[in-house]
Amino acid sequence: MSEHDAESLHLENLDRWHHMYKKGLLNRREFIGVLASLAAAGALAACAPTPPTPAPSQPGPTQAAVPTAGAAKVVKDSISTAFEQDFPTLDPHMHSSRQLINFFYQTHDNLAARDLNNLKMGPHLATSWKAIEPTIWELELRQGVKYHNGDPFDAECVKYSFERITSPDQKSPQAANLAPFKAAEILGPYKIRIHTKDPWPIFAERMQNFQILSPAYMKAKGDQFASLNPMGTGPFKFSEWKRDQQIVLERNDNYWGPKPAFKQLVIRFIPDKATQIAEILAGRLDLTRAVPIDQIDTINKSGLAQTFTQKVLRVFLMNFDADGATSPNPFQDKRVRQAANYAVNIDNIIKTLQVGGDRTPANLSPLHFGFDPSIPNYEYSPEKAKALLKEAGLPDGFSVEMKSASEQLMPNVRLVEQAIQSELAKVGIKMSINVVNQAPFNDMASKRQLGPMWHGSWGSYSAFDADAHYYNTLHPDGSRTAWTNREFIDLVGKAHVSLDPDQRLKWYSQAQKIVHEECPGLFLWSLHGVWAVSKTVQWKPDPDEIERYFNAKPA
Repeated sequence: MSEHDAESLHLENLDRWHHMYKKGLLNRREFIGVLASLAAAGALAACAPTPPTPAPSQPGPTQAAVPTAGAAKVVKDSISTAFEQDFPTLDPHMHSSRQLINFFYQTHDNLAARDLNNLKMGPHLATSWKAIEPTIWELELRQGVKYHNGDPFDAECVKYSFERITSPDQKSPQAANLAPFKAAEILGPYKIRIHTKDPWPIFAERMQNFQILSPAYMKAKGDQFASLNPMGTGPFKFSEWKRDQQIVLERNDNYWGPKPAFKQLVIRFIPDKATQIAEILAGRLDLTRAVPIDQIDTINKSGLAQTFTQKVLRVFLMNFDADGATSPNPFQDKRVRQAANYAVNIDNIIKTLQVGGDRTPANLSPLHFGFDPSIPNYEYSPEKAKALLKEAGLPDGFSVEMKSASEQLMPNVRLVEQAIQSELAKVGIKMSINVVNQAPFNDMASKRQLGPMWHGSWGSYSAFDADAHYYNTLHPDGSRTAWTNREFIDLVGKAHVSLDPDQRLKWYSQAQKIVHEECPGLFLWSLHGVWAVSKTVQWKPDPDEIERYFNAKPA
């Protein structure tokens, strides 16, 4: 593209260039160049079209136009965000998706809520809780709370929700989160005791991501209807779902807590990240995440939006089938697993393709309680990798398919995978990449059918404790491991039921040394996430990776 063309881009309407990109007449790099040129020329505001009004629901408010250059400011009463894929369900208990976690934070409430000033747990639907015995928690519940349909919130709702998730018949992907639960004892309309099989050190952490349902609604409507029409007590209420297009939520004007500043929240489904960024710069979208680093300057120079970077709990790992759960494979040999870790220059990939990232040499984030900073990273040494492969009887390497989830929250994820592919190839590990849609990927993960190598991540359900990561991802009681080590299982099992924080730290330190040595996967990093936010909105991301749209305000 010539300099003359670049200089004249600001005269063109952004939609025209976006149309060319979608038709394949521009590649992604060229389209980003268009956006950058428009931003540099200060022309994005001038060419931004007026956003369309979302389809009204039952009747609902309309989205105000984003002001263009020189226009009078218009009061904004709707906020919008974008996810890459539509949801397979709207049942709060039947998923393990970060995007759905964020969705249900808008429509439902949890027993506890995180104080973002100190990251400790505070009251929400439960006003207080205490361990009256090591295996009995007593909770006082908030009075006067109602579901969106008018059903009252009380102790029966809490009992029902615990029992539903943990029922073997329900087959909830979240059952492992509440595995210590034994029974619920109702003491009164707003008082309940939770009995556990063993002491539960992260009880409060688990209560901040556990949506409480109305048993009356669920029993009257049934799971199928409820999975399409969610009913919560949260600050927004469900209004409309257009498959593969958008979900519309309306403000709950009867909410028991602080009410959202915006009357409407629109969640759009836009598979392409460059298109999401274009929609923000065109004034048709307010925020999105996983912004590629080559678009950060374009966004920040546009005058219309800005980026925010936030360290979060999410840890990325390329898992190995070390047990041969699906079929015999080279990763059953520890030397091969170690070779893969020596073969990849992780620091360089973080430097060139991420805005930052914390190395995870034992698959824990520095934000997790229990993280041991003394565990060393694997150095970049192709020579050591080749020597280990030769020692393992694979001097010429081998071929392997790596499955990757389609809904990744890592910026530039496909470029990262290609960089890893290139580095592994240099030592003889010929990795092919197979991107699998999120729903079947999760199903294969739960059945341990992802094959010899797969790329995913875990956000610990926003619980800042090693238990929430190790127990779900590497312990056999979780759903995402194909590696068995009895000493690790014993250590993590003891920490899982201990109320002694000092002893838990010691056990987790020992467990991390085992993970580092045994390499159940190719260790990557914990995420420094990047969000793009329209300047018409005041909103910032939080370290627990919960996107609290209900806290957003007009700028």
